[in-house]
Amino acid sequence: MTRPVLRAALGALVLGIAAVPLPAQVLHLDRPRLEVGGDFDGSWFSYPQAPSSRLGTFREWFGIGIGGGIPHPGLFGFTATFYPRWTQQRRTEQLLDTAATASGTWVDYRIGASLLAALPASLSGWAQRTSGTEPDVFSGPRDYDVREFGGRFTLRSAYTPVRVEYIDRSLEETWFPDGRDVLIRDERLRTLRVDGRTRTITLYGERLDLEDRRDGRDFVSYLGNAAHELRWGWGSSIRSAVRYYDRTGFLPQQRLSWSEFLHLQHVPTVGTDWHYEQSWIEAGGGRQRYRAAGVQLTADPSPVLRLGAEGRGRWSRFPTGLRDEYVATPHVLLSVPLASQIQFTARASVGYEWQRLEPTADGLVDVVNELHVVDASGRFTLREPFADPLTVVVANSDETLVFQEDLDYRVVPLGDLLDVLVLPSGRIQTGDTVLVDYRFQLVPAARASGLLAAYGADLRIYSVTAYARRQTRNLDSPDPVGAFVLDYDDFTTGVSIRQRIGPGFVDLNGEYQRRELAADAFSTWAARAHLSVPIGLGFRPSVGGRISRSESGGGAREFRTVSGEAALEWMPTTAVRVRLRGNTFWWEDTPAVSERFWGAGLDAEFRTGRAQLQLLVDRGVWTEGFERETSRAVLRVRRSF
Repeated sequence: MTRPVLRAALGALVLGIAAVPLPAQVLHLDRPRLEVGGDFDGSWFSYPQAPSSRLGTFREWFGIGIGGGIPHPGLFGFTATFYPRWTQQRRTEQLLDTAATASGTWVDYRIGASLLAALPASLSGWAQRTSGTEPDVFSGPRDYDVREFGGRFTLRSAYTPVRVEYIDRSLEETWFPDGRDVLIRDERLRTLRVDGRTRTITLYGERLDLEDRRDGRDFVSYLGNAAHELRWGWGSSIRSAVRYYDRTGFLPQQRLSWSEFLHLQHVPTVGTDWHYEQSWIEAGGGRQRYRAAGVQLTADPSPVLRLGAEGRGRWSRFPTGLRDEYVATPHVLLSVPLASQIQFTARASVGYEWQRLEPTADGLVDVVNELHVVDASGRFTLREPFADPLTVVVANSDETLVFQEDLDYRVVPLGDLLDVLVLPSGRIQTGDTVLVDYRFQLVPAARASGLLAAYGADLRIYSVTAYARRQTRNLDSPDPVGAFVLDYDDFTTGVSIRQRIGPGFVDLNGEYQRRELAADAFSTWAARAHLSVPIGLGFRPSVGGRISRSESGGGAREFRTVSGEAALEWMPTTAVRVRLRGNTFWWEDTPAVSERFWGAGLDAEFRTGRAQLQLLVDRGVWTEGFERETSRAVLRVRRSF
């Protein structure tokens, strides 16, 4: 190809111009950075009643980078890197006794500059491009061209707590199959941030402008936060916060919230907390308004006893109706040290709940950012009944990653409710916090009231903790339709052991959960173990495993998961690391699907000076209705100067 050659020449020209000798008082040049390397990545595939195949990929590269400033990097700095790569692939089919080969060339370069980096106002920019041919013996070579241009302006001052930053970034990615141009991505993202902080005030503003020149999914969003906090006395404080979010264009929505938190520490052992919040949300289902208020009293009459009471209310107004909720709950906590390293803790609460629902029109209600924490059962239930499963969207806690259905999770109907089942092969882990958006249908007018109860106890003996907890809700409704508030009975018990053994540690946990939700019930038990103990001479073995079983519908549906792993690591010095590992995995969703895997591998790394050698060997067998075997070997060598 001629284009990579021209780009290589352009990169060499830029580096050459940057290296033109100038007087020492004019040019400050850092030591050039050089790197050469290569690797081999081989894979072997085998399927039942099909020929096995081998695919080998060789890559070689070298790189050079320079940096410096005129006359100093703090005034005007520059960086430039240039990386050409060559790739070859070879595929061998055992049945046909034939081989296919392909090759490609890639050129990467990046040029950056900064102006007045050491001063309150600074300007920087960059240009980056990756282009070349990706060899593919299956479908033929594919040409790619990825370009990125950007600039950043930053204003900061030691005399004022305000920082302003503006970033303008453009990205274009093109694929050239069969001589045709196929635009994969073409977008421009402009970001303006204003951030200011003092001891009592926090201000933050952000504007995002995404111009999608490919699919037309443009949007502009504004985010603003303002918070103020004051403290006095024995620990009293007041905190006010306002948050605004507005998004126009693709998936428009608008959110505004105002909250007040007041903590009054009347005496060292008695305190009250007051809370008020008001918010507005406008999305596809129209404008929704929420108000919430609450008060909580806490008293510590003795070092082992804590008493409290809480009352809270929430008022929701939708375009299709209204909903009011009130809860009042007293509670008690007892924590008694029975002996050295032995602690007993018990807690209990009994409360009253009243709810009212009055629809005024047919329609769906938007739920935005409903928070759930994934527990050992690997599933959670959406709070609102009659939810539309096609509208469920699951994201991570900071809304930077939207998970994919049937890859990370699965939506399972459970009577009038929806369960979200976390898939073991996905990106959601136990203990993760996720945010869920969905829409639900209001039921006819109804009222419900009744009792809430929660109690539990923990016993900790050295590093062993046994616990048991139960939560119940029993509401009565005079209306024929009371399903908008469901009764539940949740019970959890378990034992955990966490102990350090010198430089090693042991972590064991066994837990059983039973949940009854209206007329539906499911149960889960799970056990987890992990042990890692160094044995001298740089050796550190570790072993771990997890087993769980969930049942719903009286045994009509079961989910079973078994996984295990073992490893032996040898690290006699910081320059040498060798790790042997093995793992197995079995997941079954009866009577639907079953999936099994076992595998083993070797990782090795050796460093000396500026040289690095890496070796990776993997072998695994997957069973998903049929069996397939995969093997992989990677050898990488890198040397920098």
